[in-house]
Amino acid sequence: MKYAPVMREDDEDRVRVSVLSAGQKRGMRFLAGVQIALIALTWGLLIAQIATSINFGMGVAPTLLLFIVFYLHFTKQAIALRDEGIRVRWIAAMRVWSPILFLCAGLPCLFTIS
Repeated sequence: MKYAPVMREDDEDRVRVSVLSAGQKRGMRFLAGVQIALIALTWGLLIAQIATSINFGMGVAPTLLLFIVFYLHFTKQAIALRDEGIRVRWIAAMRVWSPILFLCAGLPCLFTIS
């Protein structure tokens, strides 16, 4: 018993609670807002292409590139937050639903370009 490990009271590092700061929240909301705007633009292009005989599908190509850039930045920041121990449900949902909603409208537009 002479060499037993010493228990210490100052284990504050283990009890640390990570909270999303105002700057992080603002940045994530900006990236999510841009993604939502690009998704709405893509759905608008698809609806305009269906409603008229004009080919609006060409407008999806630059939107796709912008979406990929913003989605990768959003994912990089989400992974950094997760590594800090911050888990937010709407961020996880955006990482899943954002590309699904974009591709549901973007692929039909791209495949109907003639």
